[in-house]
Amino acid sequence: MDAQFLIGLLLGGFITWLVAHIYYRKSSNDQKRFYLKFSKDVRNVILQDNRAKLSVRDLNELLKEKTMNPKSRDPLPYKACPKCGSKDLNRSELTDNRRDETYWTITCRSCGWYDWTQ
Repeated sequence: MDAQFLIGLLLGGFITWLVAHIYYRKSSNDQKRFYLKFSKDVRNVILQDNRAKLSVRDLNELLKEKTMNPKSRDPLPYKACPKCGSKDLNRSELTDNRRDETYWTITCRSCGWYDWTQ
């Protein structure tokens, strides 16, 4: 074999490996940053889903299933706080006799999030 051909082959192989390695490292870092943005609970919800791809709508539905109980007759059917994921929720009911109206509230004891309805 010609020495010039061998040097060209080795140099071409090294450059190809170097470019692939740089892109692999960048991709790996991007995936790690993306992975760390989600809490452990959110990562588990996503990984337990069998679909190959999730749209924003799919992701919202998955998360809603973890925070809401659609079968509940409660006017605020939360089973976990949508802000922090805590299950330490305080429910209350207030009746305004002058207006003959009832208000329901739910508050997260962990982060202070709340919701209410009439």
